[in-house]
Amino acid sequence: MKWSTLSGREDEDLLAALDYLRNVKSENKTKLVGDRFGLYGVELGAYTALKAAAPDNQVKVLVLDSVPRSSNELLNSAVANCTGINNRLLNYLCGCQLPESTCWARLIRQMHAILHHR
Repeated sequence: MKWSTLSGREDEDLLAALDYLRNVKSENKTKLVGDRFGLYGVELGAYTALKAAAPDNQVKVLVLDSVPRSSNELLNSAVANCTGINNRLLNYLCGCQLPESTCWARLIRQMHAILHHR
């Protein structure tokens, strides 16, 4: 995966995949997939599955492992584990008084530009 919206839109992708599966048919036009679905996810995937299941009444089973309280919690934990830097410092350095996810998006763009000399 090249990019992630950190669960900002992945649930929409998952719902689109379920819609696709609902419409898959054999050569003789019979449905190949039933009307009930189960979703499995770990960490961000678990968070995404939980968000996608809420509006879809055909999702009957969820198997979730290590569900973060929010996508920000997962990102903050990953940054702290990889860098050892308190995320409040990073928020301050990128000058964010905005919601944390917006701040992270700005910081990631800045880091990407620095790494790619743009």
